[in-house]
Amino acid sequence: IKGHWGKIKELGSSQGSGLRRPRLPRLKDDEVGKLARGQVVLKQARTGRIGQGLAVLDVPAPVSLLFAVLTDLDRYAARIGTVRSSVVRMRGETRCKASFRLSRFRLPVEAEFAVNRGRNMLEFRLDPDQTNPCFDEARGFWFVEQCPERPPNWSRVWLSASVTCSPLLPTFIVDYSASKALNRATNWIQPVMKSLTSKLPDGAEDVHEAVFLKPEEKEDVKGGDSEADLLKYPQWDPSSLTSQPR
Repeated sequence: IKGHWGKIKELGSSQGSGLRRPRLPRLKDDEVGKLARGQVVLKQARTGRIGQGLAVLDVPAPVSLLFAVLTDLDRYAARIGTVRSSVVRMRGETRCKASFRLSRFRLPVEAEFAVNRGRNMLEFRLDPDQTNPCFDEARGFWFVEQCPERPPNWSRVWLSASVTCSPLLPTFIVDYSASKALNRATNWIQPVMKSLTSKLPDGAEDVHEAVFLKPEEKEDVKGGDSEADLLKYPQWDPSSLTSQPR
């Protein structure tokens, strides 16, 4: 497969002054404690059809391997319970466009992705060249770094996203999606990485052929923060997607 997609490669930096992190909130002591217990820190805010979310979790896998899985768009439907189909339409070295069907409602999404290995980031947004009837706006990023409180083979992954649903989308679907989306966007990572790290051949250069069992969709993890004042994280921060030539 052309480019950086799904490839196990060293990134710009794992941690420290050499890594230019996006603007992210400082985790509180109780949140670090939740991560240490294997839980996910979830922060959400919603106003009508507009929602923002932040998810953080620690994963027992090196940064390069986790980033390879996040960028392996062709296998999203095989790994992520809420992704019912995924088809890559265009692939360059660092930019990719793909079509998805999401959730039990099979909502169509046309998305554009950009890999920024120098910043350990995968950015995404709606494809401006395609029609997206369900969403007026959707963008965000994945960011992976070495977990500072864990051994070197542990990673901390952050997902930051904002979504504006179309007025054409029925309210009950908006309500259902808002209650499920953030957890389901991340609850696949730990089981998939556990399976993948135990079965990936030594010296593998990519994660395309890794064997694993797709986790079933589960109910949301309880206890995620929902207060809007917890969302002290960036509006749209990087942007390879808008600055990089087509």
